[in-house]
Amino acid sequence: MNTSEKIRTLIKYIGDKTDREIDKIEEETATRVKETEEEFKNRAEREYRETIENAKRYADSLLKRLVSQARTEARKIDLEAKALFLESTIQQIKEEAKKLIDSPEYADILKTLIKESIATLDEREIVIKASKADREIIPKILKEIKKELGEETKITVAKETLEERAIIIAESGNGRVSVKNSIPGKIEEHREEIATLLFEKLEKAINA
Repeated sequence: MNTSEKIRTLIKYIGDKTDREIDKIEEETATRVKETEEEFKNRAEREYRETIENAKRYADSLLKRLVSQARTEARKIDLEAKALFLESTIQQIKEEAKKLIDSPEYADILKTLIKESIATLDEREIVIKASKADREIIPKILKEIKKELGEETKITVAKETLEERAIIIAESGNGRVSVKNSIPGKIEEHREEIATLLFEKLEKAINA
């Protein structure tokens, strides 16, 4: 083999080797590209799934929060409505109670108010304050009370008068202690009982 043939053989060898290297590089490159594409695809799918899961968790959390807020607002509205309804009912009862002033039982009601005030004070000397109109019937009531309590307790009626009827203020003789008793006050004392009865009837009416 002469020199020219050797050179051609060498060139061909180099060319074939180069082609093989190029094919190998292209094959490796294609493999890497495919692997990279798969990696990006898998990563994209994971990120997509994570995004969806995060969105679901956020939506669930938001929904729970909104439901909780809605329930709180509903309870608040319900409580406010009940409070208004109760207050309206109490006021109606107080208005109806005013009619007792003109009833035959009014003297007995005053007597009860005075006796309760005296019992609360537990003093030997007591001064009763009342309206001008009530002062006219109180002396007779006090005679009955003194008979029941005995002569140990001294009860007098103050010259000072109150503006409203159905209100009794009992003071100790020295004026240091006083007790106010009235028909509206007795209604307020039974506010919780009235509320219980009122809402029980309301609940039964709604569920009927």
